[in-house]
Amino acid sequence: MKKISETLLYESDWLQLLKANWKHENGKTYGWDFVRRKNLRHAVVIIAKLVPSNRFIIIREYRAAVGHFVIGFPAGLVEDSDVTKDAIRELKEETGFTSGKIIKVSSILDMNPAMTDATFQVVTMEVDETLKENLNPIQELELSENIEVFLLKKEEVNDFLKKQEKDNVRVSPGVWYYFTDF
Repeated sequence: MKKISETLLYESDWLQLLKANWKHENGKTYGWDFVRRKNLRHAVVIIAKLVPSNRFIIIREYRAAVGHFVIGFPAGLVEDSDVTKDAIRELKEETGFTSGKIIKVSSILDMNPAMTDATFQVVTMEVDETLKENLNPIQELELSENIEVFLLKKEEVNDFLKKQEKDNVRVSPGVWYYFTDF
């Protein structure tokens, strides 16, 4: 199987709608529509745990595409060749916490390969909450962002998610998979 062409169908300020034509091993050519970010297509998701309290940093952010607030991990687009630098920057911007020790960086993962060619990596880190700059963290949000920060122990997350869902707040797959027992 091989992609043989891409055609631009529509373009906005931030996104493109494209048609990919690909040749199947059966010899037939098929088409598939997908979305691409115009500029940055790689993102980082940050799973940050505060130490010594062992609380996780979770956010609630309004997402216009679904018209709801969504519970998730801090995340953002990668602007640097070193994904850990962007993880540290995004954590500071969205939560006010300064970085700590990088524990693990995932391989490159596909965001939603049926809809987009966007990719992401997961960076796990520990944040020293006893540092002076982490005692009273101040977010550095963009004007269009609306993000609330929650600090929860792992055993508190399931009840928190159930309450959020009752309040019509959605839960991102990453948080759901990471914390729930299903």
